[in-house]
Amino acid sequence: MRIITVMLFSLLSWANLSAQGTKKVEWTKTFGGSEWDVGKAILVLKEGGFLIAGYTYSESTKSDGWIIKLDVTGKKVWEKKFGGSKTDCFYGITPDNNGSFVAVGYTESKGAGNMDAWAVKINAFGEKEWEKTYGEYGEEKAYAIDHTTDGGYVITGYNKTKGNRNGLVWILKLDGQGTLEWEKAYGGERGGGIPTDVGNAIISNASGYMVAAHTRSFGAGDEDIWILKLDLKGDTLWTKTFGGTKEEKAFDIAKTTNGYLIAGYTESKGAGSEDIWLLCIDEDGRLLWDKTYGGHSNEQSYAISPLDEGEYSLAGFSHSKGPEHSGLWIFGIDKDHNMQWETTFEGYSGNDKIYCIAPTPDGGLAAVGEAWTEGVKSELWVCKFEGKLMQSINWYVKEKITPWMQQGEFEKTTDYQKRISGVNMKKVKDKYLKEATNYYGSKTINLKEASLSRYDANNETFGVSFPNFDKINIAVSINDAQIFKQNWEYVTFENPIFALKGDKLVLEKVVLKINGMTYDFNQPKPTDKSQELKFILSSKQADPGMMRGSGDPLKGLNIAKAEHITPGKYYALIIGIDDYKGQWNPLNNAVNDARAIENLLKNKYQFTHFRTLFNEEATRENIINQFLWLVENVKENDNVFIYYSGHGEFEKKLNKGYWVPVDAQTNSISIYLSNSDIQTFLASIKSKHTLMVSDACFSGDIFRGKTISLPFENSEKYYKSIYQLKSCQAISSGGIEPVMDGGKDGHSVFAYYFIKALNENHDNYLDASRLFERIKIPIVNNSDQSPKFQPVKNTGDEGGQFIFIRK
Repeated sequence: MRIITVMLFSLLSWANLSAQGTKKVEWTKTFGGSEWDVGKAILVLKEGGFLIAGYTYSESTKSDGWIIKLDVTGKKVWEKKFGGSKTDCFYGITPDNNGSFVAVGYTESKGAGNMDAWAVKINAFGEKEWEKTYGEYGEEKAYAIDHTTDGGYVITGYNKTKGNRNGLVWILKLDGQGTLEWEKAYGGERGGGIPTDVGNAIISNASGYMVAAHTRSFGAGDEDIWILKLDLKGDTLWTKTFGGTKEEKAFDIAKTTNGYLIAGYTESKGAGSEDIWLLCIDEDGRLLWDKTYGGHSNEQSYAISPLDEGEYSLAGFSHSKGPEHSGLWIFGIDKDHNMQWETTFEGYSGNDKIYCIAPTPDGGLAAVGEAWTEGVKSELWVCKFEGKLMQSINWYVKEKITPWMQQGEFEKTTDYQKRISGVNMKKVKDKYLKEATNYYGSKTINLKEASLSRYDANNETFGVSFPNFDKINIAVSINDAQIFKQNWEYVTFENPIFALKGDKLVLEKVVLKINGMTYDFNQPKPTDKSQELKFILSSKQADPGMMRGSGDPLKGLNIAKAEHITPGKYYALIIGIDDYKGQWNPLNNAVNDARAIENLLKNKYQFTHFRTLFNEEATRENIINQFLWLVENVKENDNVFIYYSGHGEFEKKLNKGYWVPVDAQTNSISIYLSNSDIQTFLASIKSKHTLMVSDACFSGDIFRGKTISLPFENSEKYYKSIYQLKSCQAISSGGIEPVMDGGKDGHSVFAYYFIKALNENHDNYLDASRLFERIKIPIVNNSDQSPKFQPVKNTGDEGGQFIFIRK
C-alpha cells in the first residue's frame, strides 16, 4: 500500500485567524490492488462512518462498480462490487429516506446499448435491492444523483443517442423504485466527436433542479460553464453560460443563502494555464462575484462543500504546489472568498485528484479521490480532517450504539426493551465512551487563546474562558490579582486532565504557571469519566523565563509561540573511503563507519533519501556531482545530512584544508576538494537545515572561528522554535590537527561515540547541539583529538538547529 506524505503550506498560528493555515489530518487511507482503483463520491453517515462509491480494475481486466463502507476511524466495514464482464463504474451516490442508497454511473455489461446509464440501490449492508439501466443503442452515462422531495431521484449526465449524437446534457427523473418517470436532453448541434454538452452535478429542491454542466454548443469560447435551472417537470426556466475565449468547465454546485456556488476551472482567467474558478450566482443566474485560485501551472476543482456558516471548502488537484509531481489539493475560503487554509498531499505521477468532499458531523471534513504510486496505477484514496473533539467522541459513540439499538429479527419486543433499558444503555455507552476517549486521547487538542475575565474581588477569582469549553474559575488572592492580570499573556498550562461531563468535554484539572507562581484548578463538580488528553494553548507571548538568554545565538527566540514541526524530506549524503592508493595509505574503518551511519539513519530516524559513495565511487568528480545533485533537488523545507569519513589534508602555505578523494594518489592539491569549495556547495543547497559531519584530519579548518555552545531546553516548544530558523552547521572530529583512524569496535573513536549517541537516543527529537554535547567529552577522554561544532560561515545560518527525528 502507498504511504502518502502530507505537505502543509502556510504554517501560521491558528490563533491568527486572518492568516492562512492548515486543517489537521486525522487519517488517510488507501484501498485497492495493483491496477486502477478510484473513489468518485463519498457520503458521510449521520449514524457514523462513510460510504464511498467508485470503481476498481484490480480484480478484473474490466472495472466493476465499487462501494465501500468505512467506520469513523477509516477502518473498512464491508465492500461490495457490482457489474458484469465488461466495464462498469459508479460516479455518484445518494441516500434515501429509509436508510438505503442509490449509486449511479454507467455499464457496458448490461442494458440496451454499448454503454448505458446505470443505477443500483443497496440497503445499509450493501445488499442489492434493485438495479436499472437507462438508454438506447448508443452511449449514455450518469455522473450525479440527488434524492427528491417526493421520495424519488433525479440524475444528470450525458446522452449521445439523442439529438446530434455528439452528446447532450441528460436529466432523468426516477420514482423510488428506479422506474423512469421522464427524461429530457438539453444542448445544441455542435459536433466534434467528444461529448458536446455534459451534466456533471445536480441538486434538487421543492421547486425544481439546478444543474452544473459544460457546453460546446453555446457561450463565448471553445467550452463554457453552463448552468440550467429546471422546474419539477424538467422544463427550462433559464440557462446561463460563463467563460472566456478558451475552455471552462463546472463540476460541482452548492446552495448558498442567496444563490449558488459553482466550482470548476478556467483557461481564460487566472495566473496559470488552468485555474480553479469559483462563481457565485443569484437565484436568477446573475453573476454576483467570481474568483480564481491557483499558481503558475494547472489547477481544477471537482468539489465544493459548506463548512461553517458562510465558509466553504474546495478540492481537486494542483500542479503548482509542493513537489514536482503534485496533485491532491484542498482548501477553505472565508465569507470574503479569501483562502483561509490549504493542504496538499505529495503525489507521484501528477494524476492524483480529489473528486468529492463532505462535511462531517464533528465539524471535520472527508475527501475521496485517487492517488497514484510507483509500480501501481492508482488506489482509492480517502482522508478525514479532524473535527471538534467532543463532537468526534459523540459521533464515534453514536456509530457504535446505533446497530445495538436496532431490534433483532428474532428478538421479542419485551426482550428488546429489557436489553436497551437504562442500566444496560449506560453500560454500553460507557464502554464506547471509553473506546472513543482512548482513540482520540492520543491526539492533540488545539485551543485558541484563552481569555481572562474581570476579577471577582468578592470571591477572589478570575474566570478563564476557552473556545468550546466551559469557563473555569481560578482562585487568585487579591494581593496577587493585579500582577496576575498584568502577566496573563505569559501564562502556561501544564498537566491538564479532561473529563466527560454529560455530553460536554470539560477541564477537570490543570496547573497554571504565571510570574513564578503556580495555581491549581480542580473541577468542583463530579464528572463521569476522566481521560488524559494532550493540551496545547496558543498564547499571545512566551513566559519571560522561556525566552532565550543573552550570549545565546538564539537570543530573543520566543519558544512559546513556536509553530508545529512540519519537516520536509530528509536527505543523507554519506561518503567513506578506505582503499586509497599511491602516496595515501589505506584506512581501516572509514567505510565501516559510513555504512554504520547509513544503516542507523535508515532504521531509526526519518531519513528517506540516501546518496552514498564508498571507496572507488568517491572520486573528486563524483563527490562534486553529488553536491550538485543536492543543490538541484533539495527544497527549502528539506533537511540535509552529509557524512565524510576519509583522509584530510592541510596546506600551510595556502592556510586551507581539504578532503582527499579516492582518486588522489599524489600530494597535488589539484585533485583534492577544498573546504572553501565545500563551503560554497553548502551555501548553495536550499535546505532548511544542513548538518555536515567530517571525520577526517584537519576537518576543523572549515570553521576558522569560535566554537559555540548552545543552551538546551528539552521541550516540544524548544524544537518547534529552533526548527523554524535556517541552519548550516558542521561537526568535525578534530580541529586543524590529525585525527585517529582506529579506535573502538571497528570504528574510529569519533564515529564510535557518534553512532553510540544516535543509537542510544530515546527522545523523539535530538538536535545537533545536544548530540555534540553527548560525544565531545568521551572523544576528548579517549583520544588526542578535540571535536568541534559550530555554524559554517557565509552559508545563511540563522541560528537554528538540525534535528534528528525518530521514526
